[in-house]
Amino acid sequence: MLSDEQKRQLIQVARQALQTAVAGGQPPVVDTTDPDLAQLRGAFVTLKTQEQLRGCIGYVKPRVSLIQAVADNAQAAALQDPRFPPVTGDELPDIDIEISALTPLEPVPRAEDIEIGRHGLMIRCGMNRGLLLPQVPGEWGWNRDEFLVHTCVKAGLPPDAWQRDDAELLWFEAEVFGEQAQYGAVPFTASRAGTSGHGSWLHRPRRHSRRDPQPPPLPPPTSRRGCPACPIWL
Repeated sequence: MLSDEQKRQLIQVARQALQTAVAGGQPPVVDTTDPDLAQLRGAFVTLKTQEQLRGCIGYVKPRVSLIQAVADNAQAAALQDPRFPPVTGDELPDIDIEISALTPLEPVPRAEDIEIGRHGLMIRCGMNRGLLLPQVPGEWGWNRDEFLVHTCVKAGLPPDAWQRDDAELLWFEAEVFGEQAQYGAVPFTASRAGTSGHGSWLHRPRRHSRRDPQPPPLPPPTSRRGCPACPIWL
């Protein structure tokens, strides 16, 4: 687990990389003597403006140190998310940064072992790939079955594709923390099963009627409640 000081350092690196990107600077190369931050680790960086998604990109597999992954993806989220125009300097004061530091991908032993709020999912089937971060199902009020369905849909696969013999279902965990202007840039960590991935003190997860046999539609890419369609760099 990362300490509060390590989280604050990563947030600072992400903020500096964001500012450099918007100013047209070169991607930063970040060195550290902290063994936890120097560890090879996947990471996503999410940008939000007044709780509205503004950009999100990440590495699923460990490619560089955690601190470098945060710097790389902060800049990429600002400039290279294909769903949004590049972030401008005028937007910087209103942008909040969220970081998801990932554990390695592992095969899911049994679907019933998946815990909402703890596990993120990735499905691979042929050329199709789809990933949802651990905080997404909690924010949308999905149960385990709905989480599986939406992971398949994210990959452009049929809703039950996770049950196919040629499909590979993987899980991971993440430490999720970030800055929120209204909270004085206090890091927050993804909670365990049954609560929002952002922590129940931020907002209550949306629920849908259990009388409806169909899961709620996949949230649009610019939804305020999460980042289900983040581009991923394997």
